Amino acid sequence: MRGAVLLDSAQCVRLEPDTERGVRVSRVDWDPATLDDWRHQVNPLGLARQRVWEALALASKVAAQPEIIAELCWSDDPSYVTGYVASPLIGYARITHLKPLGSPMGGRVFFIRTGANSEELIYRLEQQVTLVNRLPDSNKGV
Repeated sequence: MRGAVLLDSAQCVRLEPDTERGVRVSRVDWDPATLDDWRHQVNPLGLARQRVWEALALASKVAAQPEIIAELCWSDDPSYVTGYVASPLIGYARITHLKPLGSPMGGRVFFIRTGANSEELIYRLEQQVTLVNRLPDSNKGV
């Protein structure tokens, strides 16, 4: 599977039309000034890396959708063991050592509200152009 699982959070039923393809979040980027501000804020933490800002942009687009309750993501890169959970309530929280070093396992799950229109959600996640142009007022997570 290449994309994310779209999971009805109450019924534990997959809702993406093609379970081999999944849902592919795309067409998202940072406003350059906002990215510079974010990098300046997180640089002391050692997090101002492209892998992190790309993940944060994707997670921001996902969490901004009203149908989304939360997202869980971890890389299938065997050399990268960090993942994250993100939601409108908690923001973006990195999870270090989510898997053993060398493991090719990875994936992404979007937990959505029961009764949500999954076709509209998929369209927005895959086709709607999104620009991350502001940082949160509160520090919900990095």
